[in-house]
Amino acid sequence: MRITFYDVGQGLSALVVLPDGRRILVDTGEHASRGGCEPACRVWSDHLRGALAKDLPDKRLDAIWITHQHSDHMGNAVDLLGDLTVALYVDNGTGLGTDPRRRTQVDRAHEAARARRVRVVTVDPANPEVPLASTADVKLRAVLPKGDWGARCTDDPNDCSIALRVDYCRSSVLFMGDAERGEESRIEVEPAGVLQVGHHGSDTSTTDAFVSRVRPAWAVISAAKRGEGTNATYCHPRRSVVERLSRATGGERTRPMEVFEGTSCRKAGATDWTTIAVDDHVLLTARDGDVRLVTTGDGTFTRE
Repeated sequence: MRITFYDVGQGLSALVVLPDGRRILVDTGEHASRGGCEPACRVWSDHLRGALAKDLPDKRLDAIWITHQHSDHMGNAVDLLGDLTVALYVDNGTGLGTDPRRRTQVDRAHEAARARRVRVVTVDPANPEVPLASTADVKLRAVLPKGDWGARCTDDPNDCSIALRVDYCRSSVLFMGDAERGEESRIEVEPAGVLQVGHHGSDTSTTDAFVSRVRPAWAVISAAKRGEGTNATYCHPRRSVVERLSRATGGERTRPMEVFEGTSCRKAGATDWTTIAVDDHVLLTARDGDVRLVTTGDGTFTRE
């Protein structure tokens, strides 16, 4: 199994290639024309589309899995539905417009999918089944709160992220989208070899309790550089989260990473950022570029 976390700046997009050749794209990064983000968002979007053209020479995807309805996670969905032949489009069913005169970003993605005869499926606490078949060696599971999303989902789409777990024999990866501490506390998780760090390394996610349950061997943070594009207003990743992950992965801290340790991103200055040494298994796309991890199912991953 091969997992590629693309360097899409302040967003997320990751390609999972299963041992049987099926491909799942988890999220689609930020759109090129995001207001106030030029030229960074265009660079990020162009990089993703170019990388997928190279990694998918036959232009085929078995599924696009949208963790939640924020533009930095679904921004390129319409364009990729045009670029590629996609069998399945999965999201959480929220964000659809109620005024027929106004089309939301989610509406446009659903319309693009249906225009290309792509099956659109909702996965949520009431419909938790993953619409992709598991096999003897590969198990696909949506990791969701029981019963319902909870009250916070109405105001904060982050807390209705559809977490996805993929197990290949003894190897596993857990995609958290932007799930924050409220959702983390309501889901049942098991140890996972690779963790996609929730909410780009924000301190609103990835609590001590959550990390102690997941016990990742690798942690991947998808975030932009300091002051780049939309990260100028988010200041990810946060020092407390990076240090927590570095303790969890447990290796020697030999690589520097720039992290935010201030109290307010809006008032941040150069002194609110610092560089710390982190474990080699804590990766950041802003520093490391596209991150590719591969496993034979033996419980370990190596970086290509």
